[in-house]
Amino acid sequence: METPLPQPQGLRRLFSPQVLVGALRDIVSRFTLTFVFACLDTLYCIFFILFPKVLPDITETAIVEALALGTLLTLASYLWGEYFGKKKFTAIALTLSVMAAAANFIVVVLHIQALNSAHFTGYASAVVACVVAIAFTPPLGHTPMSRRWLYTMKVVRGTLLTLCIQIVLSIALLIINTTLSVLFGIYEHKLFECLIVIFGGFIPALAFLHMLPHPREEEQPDSLCRTLAAFCKNILLPLALVYMVILYVYTIKIIATWSLPNGQITWMVTGIVSVVLVTVYGLQGYLCDLGSKPSAKRVASLAHRFLPLLTLPLLALMSVAIFYRIGQYGFTTSRLYVATFNIWAYLAVAYIMIARRPRLNAVAASFAVVFIATSIMPGLNYCTIGTRIVQNRVYTALGGAGVEKFPISYNELRRTLDAMPHERAAEVAGDLSYLDSRDDHSAVEPIVTHDGTIYKWELVSDSTDEVVEVEAVITDSGLSPVPEGLRSIRYLERTSWSRFHSDNGTYALEIDSVSIVIPVDSLIKTRDYDFEPLTVPVEGSDNTFRLTGITLRSDTSTNTYRHISVKGYLLEK
Repeated sequence: METPLPQPQGLRRLFSPQVLVGALRDIVSRFTLTFVFACLDTLYCIFFILFPKVLPDITETAIVEALALGTLLTLASYLWGEYFGKKKFTAIALTLSVMAAAANFIVVVLHIQALNSAHFTGYASAVVACVVAIAFTPPLGHTPMSRRWLYTMKVVRGTLLTLCIQIVLSIALLIINTTLSVLFGIYEHKLFECLIVIFGGFIPALAFLHMLPHPREEEQPDSLCRTLAAFCKNILLPLALVYMVILYVYTIKIIATWSLPNGQITWMVTGIVSVVLVTVYGLQGYLCDLGSKPSAKRVASLAHRFLPLLTLPLLALMSVAIFYRIGQYGFTTSRLYVATFNIWAYLAVAYIMIARRPRLNAVAASFAVVFIATSIMPGLNYCTIGTRIVQNRVYTALGGAGVEKFPISYNELRRTLDAMPHERAAEVAGDLSYLDSRDDHSAVEPIVTHDGTIYKWELVSDSTDEVVEVEAVITDSGLSPVPEGLRSIRYLERTSWSRFHSDNGTYALEIDSVSIVIPVDSLIKTRDYDFEPLTVPVEGSDNTFRLTGITLRSDTSTNTYRHISVKGYLLEK
């Protein structure tokens, strides 16, 4: 019988090739598909560094999203499969995960879903939900609360250690690269970036996978897990209470003045509810650990009983803010997500308060299930639904304003909005700006044809001011070479933000010692979007000024102008 080789001990174990190879073998056998996705992530990052701008932007986005979703979804599937101990569940979950990642790639590449802010909101929600699924065990089964809490703390511990490894390796590479550059003049930035991807990304990711605990293993809390519980008690809990006091004071102010809450309160309440749930979960460590001090257990018990209760008035304030705006402006993707979180938070808080021995893992798992389902289900995710709702709202508004056939031109859109009531026009302009993005216009292409990005402020002013912004297209052939009869042509422009009154419908200004008179009243009234160059005389000479672009802002309440921007060409004889 062969005698097994002695295992390295102490620091030798940390740097032992035998141990590192064994750890890699365990990672590959335990998280096979996740390891494959991690390798693909790394290879794509290196490819992108070495060959930038080879692929279209939309393809690059699709690859990044698909690889990230595949990595997170497969990892969550493996961990939950280990908990249930059923290979059939793991196989089904992994298959669905790969299909979801592939579907996301196809959807993005084929532009079935517009890459506007709604898309990235949905994608971020899916990522957060996956992270929650990885950090918490499923709520099913009869696993003791102490083991569930310990598993999550081990995941947090692994995350913190991974960040330390990442920082140390990245700093080491930076020092080596800087030294080679200073001493030998060697600086290969692409090589350095590739090494950062490997040593600052891939290797720490493998370390994280290796440190992930088995959900069904019995372990004892270590000093770091106890430190995390102490962090929740001594840091998070006081901060949460202080912030809740601030929000309560604001709530009292709203009630006293009988006014509507600021729309940003929805994100503030979302943040404090998340912190409260994390704090309550972290404090479970004192209730699970028999060696905890009675005072710490008392704090944990009080927080467990009263903190969720204290969030209810804030959730009500959040409901007023979000549902009032939905009633006023309609649904969007972000409002769908916030409203869903608000409803989910009510149910989660009610469960914690009513259940005799609530399973907080059930709260985390329900969050993961709800937000993954509303983010990645083709055709039924909030991104698709929100985009469709906003598009239908724009169709209805423009159809009611007389538009019979879509898509319409950008100039026709501006004329239609001008004829609509200001508030209604502002809503339509805001919806179009929401649907559009800098890189992809597929969500607005069925409505309006426009090569550039649509901005609300270009279509409708937030105030009731009359605004005109026109610019003529001048070709070089009309100005160069200098036409016969002219001595020279000089480009001039000037912007002024000072208020002024028009004199007999005109405004005299000076640009580089050239005095001209602009018919501002006629320009602000005509709003001619097919603006042709306007020739005006230059005072004190036979020269003329060809006006090619002007921006005017008229304050109708005071009958004054408060902004003028002029550009054009001085034609000197």
